[in-house]
Parts: sequence; structure tokens; C-alpha cells
Amino acid sequence: MAFPQDVNWVLQPAGPFLSFASGPLEARIYSNSGHIELAGPNLAGAPNTVLIRVAPPAVQSNNNSISIGGVISSSVLPDGLEVKQHLGAATITARLTFAHDGVLRYEVTDFGGVSVTATAIAGPSANDEHFYGFGEKFVTFDQAGKTVHMLTFDEPGVKQDHSYKVSPWFISTRGYGFHLDSSAESSFDMRASAADRYVITHLFPALRFNLVYGPQLKTVLSRFTGYTGRP
Repeated sequence: MAFPQDVNWVLQPAGPFLSFASGPLEARIYSNSGHIELAGPNLAGAPNTVLIRVAPPAVQSNNNSISIGGVISSSVLPDGLEVKQHLGAATITARLTFAHDGVLRYEVTDFGGVSVTATAIAGPSANDEHFYGFGEKFVTFDQAGKTVHMLTFDEPGVKQDHSYKVSPWFISTRGYGFHLDSSAESSFDMRASAADRYVITHLFPALRFNLVYGPQLKTVLSRFTGYTGRP
């Protein structure tokens, strides 16, 4: 089975976690599993009631799939944490930071000698969650239940999923956005293959992504354009 279909995604975390705050938002990484979580207020302002979760990311190495594991050690950064995590028999280094207002960033800075060819990220998603974004598209506005290909393509005639201005970014009706920080080819399976998750496949040996909090959708969009740039 091809990557990342062969990954056994564990979507819900359990056990203790390390955390740090930025205003009303709290970043968490689960010690035993490596799950990543962003907690924040709902539209009524109740604290830590909206939980944005990401399963432990996976990598492809020598035609094998390996999931990033639990935290071995951690050290405090001015804006977050640097952590050592298991990756099979290797140890990787990653950073979990609030890089911008309302934006939680996870980045692997050292794969510990593992030869990585691709990476993948998954998050739980219910059937009432809808997804918008991805840049210029000529198909449906809501991409729930679709697979979106991120590759600039100048398609004459009927374009379908092909477009000339793509963006590896979506905004969710749950009040957050996901930004894969990469210009490499990727695909976003938005509950097309499994009814309980989205899966992002990144065809490049790097792993950097941002979770952009709202909870209002206009706040998500404002925070995203605040660090990517505006006209």
C-alpha cells in the first residue's frame, strides 16, 4: 500500500501533555504520542473549548512509513518549545511556537539522520465540517469530500481541479485554518478516502505547518494574510 495510505492514523490523543500559552490560546504536545493540539475560546468566549488536533505526522523513508512519536525531552524557547521526539529508532528535533498572533507553528528542524522522501499530516474531521480555500479553483467552493491537488498547472479549456494559482491552505467552518508551509507538490484529501479525517501528503523531505485560530472565520483569514501578505 502506498504512502500515506499505509499509515495507521491515531486521531485522538490521551495522557499528559506539555503546554504553553499565548493570550487566550494554549499549545499542547502530548508526551506519550506526539499529538499536537491548539486550544482556544469558542464564539461565546469560553476558554479552551475549541480543540484543533493533529495526529502525529508521518514520514516516508526507504519505502517505509514511520510516525513521529512521543516526546523524549523539551526545552523552553522565547515563543514556545523545542522538543526531541522518537522517529522509529532515531531522534528528531522539532519546534512548537506561536510564530505570529494566533498562529501555532510546528516545524521539524532535524530528522536525526533519517532519509525522508515525503511527509504527511492528518487531523480528525466530522461530516459537518466544511473546507474553503486552496487558491484558485474551478470546481466546488466547499472542498469537503474532495481531494485537492496542489500543483500550479496552466490547463487550457475545462480546468476542473487544475489551476494556475494554488495555495496549500484551507479555512474550516470549525473556526481555524491550516497552512502547509511549502511550495512543493502536495495533495489534500478532505475526507475523500476516509469519513473521519483529512490527510495531507507533502511530496518533499520537510515538515512545516501552521494552525491559524479564529474562532471567527474573518479572524482566521485576517491572521493568515497578516503573516503571508496582503495586496
